[in-house]
Amino acid sequence: MKKAYFILLFCFITHHLFTQCNGLTSLCNKKYNESVFVTTHNAFNYDGPFSLPNQFFPISQQLQDGVRGLMIDVYDVNGIPTVYHGYSFLGTQPLSLILNDIKSFLDNNPNEVISIIFESYISGTMMETAFSEAQLLPYLHTQPLNQNWPTLQEMINDNKRLVVFTDDTDNATASWYHDIWDYAVETEFSISNRTEFTCEFNRGDSLNDLFILNHFITNPNFGTGLPDSAVLTNESGYLMNRTIDCYQSKGKIPNFLTVDFYDKGNPFEVANAWNSSNTTDLSNTEKKNEMIFSPNPCDSYVSIHFTEKKRETTLEISDIAGKILYREPLFPDTPQFQIETQKWPSGVYFIRDTYSNQVFRLMVKH
Repeated sequence: MKKAYFILLFCFITHHLFTQCNGLTSLCNKKYNESVFVTTHNAFNYDGPFSLPNQFFPISQQLQDGVRGLMIDVYDVNGIPTVYHGYSFLGTQPLSLILNDIKSFLDNNPNEVISIIFESYISGTMMETAFSEAQLLPYLHTQPLNQNWPTLQEMINDNKRLVVFTDDTDNATASWYHDIWDYAVETEFSISNRTEFTCEFNRGDSLNDLFILNHFITNPNFGTGLPDSAVLTNESGYLMNRTIDCYQSKGKIPNFLTVDFYDKGNPFEVANAWNSSNTTDLSNTEKKNEMIFSPNPCDSYVSIHFTEKKRETTLEISDIAGKILYREPLFPDTPQFQIETQKWPSGVYFIRDTYSNQVFRLMVKH
């Protein structure tokens, strides 16, 4: 009896210590609108069955790799919901195959939350039927307007782990079939050169909870994906800098970090950095809760100054991959000190004060 008790206690403690939501324990207590999801633009349009692709792998593989947001175009082809990009002769696939893959993933991964954003050209009734036939209705989350989003853990506990949006405002009739522009705002999606990236809003109301950061470059003549451009735009430092710029200028975290060819660069590193951090502190550039960093951005060194006496603490500095580059104890009689940064690559770093457990952003530029 005693042995069984300790086994149960061990399982309980292990579950609570190591439970993850979308792959991170730090996400469990974050609300849906406080979370960042790597999202694939034209997720269905992958190399093989489709010409001129935006991705190299099918949605089933994308989900296994960590993608948690899917942008999907769907059309009515002889009464069958069908996905394709622009022109059917470039390749088609029944929506049912994709929904079956999503159902299988949700069945086998009970701690994962997925979102779909449809560009829809089918009736709401046809969409509802497709989800019903795929047996996805039990997984669908309904979010009433002007109410707080649940945490990812709450969604997992309720097993309502699939959030569906549509841009077809006239046919968003089911409670779970959300009009995307009632909930989100986006940046411009028609970008043909990196110099055109801005944080300015395109569709949607700036007061909406969710932010779609469109971060992909398309051929200006054909609107097709460009793998070589994705190598540069999806590079973690470049992408992280853009997300921070938009957070600083617009006050919004990139909930849907939307990319082409997600396997190029490392958008997951950027999403994990946001999801692992106290996002309310990521825009810190000057004074924040008794600490001043100067200069920030820095080159060869950064000075850190405590404006008030603190108890003993430890300062940790890590890169966006989570590698700790600096860890030193600090004492109340250490009001100011310098850290050399000239050997660190240019990029974004995170400073954690272990006493307050708050995270601050430091940018190094050479």
